Parts: sequence; C-alpha cells; structure tokens
Amino acid sequence: MASRDNLTIMRKQRILVMLVLSVVASALTGCCSLPFGCPSGEKVIAAREQGRLGLDALARGRLDEAQMRMQAALEDCPHDDQLRRDYAQVLWKQNRRDEAKAQMAVALNGTSNSEGVSDGEATWLVEYGRMAFVDGDPATAIQSVDRAINLNPDSAAAWKLRGDIMRSSQQLDDSIANYHRALTLGADENATLLDLADAYRLQGRPRRALSTLQRLGSATAAGEEPPRLAGMQAAALQALGRHEDAIGYFAKAVDRNNRDPELLYMMAVSQSSVGDHDSAFATASQAAGLSPADERIRTLLVGLDRQRATPLPNSGQSEVMLTSNEVPVSR
Repeated sequence: MASRDNLTIMRKQRILVMLVLSVVASALTGCCSLPFGCPSGEKVIAAREQGRLGLDALARGRLDEAQMRMQAALEDCPHDDQLRRDYAQVLWKQNRRDEAKAQMAVALNGTSNSEGVSDGEATWLVEYGRMAFVDGDPATAIQSVDRAINLNPDSAAAWKLRGDIMRSSQQLDDSIANYHRALTLGADENATLLDLADAYRLQGRPRRALSTLQRLGSATAAGEEPPRLAGMQAAALQALGRHEDAIGYFAKAVDRNNRDPELLYMMAVSQSSVGDHDSAFATASQAAGLSPADERIRTLLVGLDRQRATPLPNSGQSEVMLTSNEVPVSR
C-alpha cells in the first residue's frame, strides 16, 4: 500500500516538474502562454534559436537566409508574436511590403490580446505606422501612431513619426508641434531637427528654418554633419536672398552628391543671381544631363545662354538634350 502511494506521489512530482519546465521554457523563449497552442518545450527552444539565427542573418544582410529561418521558426511556434514581428522586418527588407504589413498586423493582434504589453505594443504600432506611411497609406499610418501615443504618450518615436505624417499632408502647424514634442522626449536630434527645418521651409519661414539648421550644425562635429544639412542650409539662405552664402553651402552639398539635379538647379540659380553666368550655365548643364526633361532646367539654360551670348549646345533642337558625359562640370 505504501509503495503504491509512493508511486502516485512520484508521478505527481514528475508531472509538476514537467509543467514547471514548460512554463520556464515558454517564459524564456517568448512563445505563447500555456495551455493553448504551445508546442513542446524542445520545439519552442528550437524555434527561438532559429529566430535568433535569423536576426543574425538579417544584421549581416543575408535576407534569404533570414527569411528561411524565420519562416521555419514560425512553423514550429506560430503564436510567437515577437517572432512574427521579426519576420515582418525581414519581409520589409526584401521589399515584400504587403506581406510585411500583414505579418505585423497579426503580431499586433496577438499583443493586443495580451496583458501588460502596452509599451511593447506601442513600439510595434510605430513600426507598423512607419511601414504604412512609407508605403503611401497615411490614413493607416496616423491611426496606428495615434494608438501608439494613446498607449505610451512619452514615445519620442511616435511623436516624430506623427510629425512626418503631418508634414507630408501639409498640416504644418501640427507637424512642427509634434517635432518639438519629440525633441523634448529625446528623439534623434539630427533627423528631427532636419525635418523640423523642412517644415518651417514649407511654411514659408526660411529664417526659422536656417536657425534650426544652425542649431544642428553647431552641435555636430566637423565631418560628421548629416548629408542633408548643407543642401538645406543653402536652400534657406537662397530663400533669404543670401546667394553668395548659399553658393558655398551648395558647393559642400554637391561635393557629397553631384547626381542630384534639383540641388544643381538651385545652385545654378544662386550663381546666376550673383552674375556668375558661366558657372551657372555649367552647373545647369550638369543638371540637364541628369534630368533632361525638367522644364525649369531647360528654361534656365535658355536664359543663361542669352546672358552669355553664345549658342546653346544642339541649338538646332527644340529641347536641351545633354547627357552626363557631354556636360561641363561645375568647379
């Protein structure tokens, strides 16, 4: 009788140990909670290891391997919302945008049915909102980011994204307020100040745009300036009629990127404004080689040609048709 009781006790202890181990495995691996839909502890651990290797492959730029590992992990642990979110990031990097957004939506649905995950859910809502925004769906983006702010009003990333969405829809007062809120919450200063300055530019406030850019420039070490900074400073100075100063900043921007026809066009305008028509013609010709169908550039070239009193290249044609190999380069 005693031995039978001992056997029963041992069986109960074994079951208890197995349950504890399963709970620990679930907690450590982030997979779904017991008792519904979770595979065995070994499968959970294997799935999370595949997920980890998938993230490592993603970080190394091996997207096909990352996608294969994440997909295999989800087959073993389909209710793991973190895995699904990571899989969405891989799909996004592969430019499979619709699939990525669908996976993020499923992951978010899982987190919204859990308790105590509001901060994590807010972060994912920002990611989902950014996907929608980049993919040309501002209505979904603003809905997602507002849900994120509801869950976590101190999310700097959410306020920054909201500023971007408002700026793209020309709701500039809201955009500027959102950027300022993001800055007070510790948003990335470089990106936020650049976008704030652009909102001021769009609002027709070049002086405020310039002061914002100068604040960024003074806080940045030489050689570490954001790539957009010099071009935006040049545009603000041009809008203020300070063309000599603008040319210097345009030159810095073109040194970084001489394949941007808009930048070259604006530089040519400032060069022309100070009477340097030869340099302006060379710069505008370079812009025309990159964007031969741009009517503004063609019109500028015609005007500069008159100023220089020399014939246009291919003057017998109705359009300026220069290639990047044929145009002179601005020095």
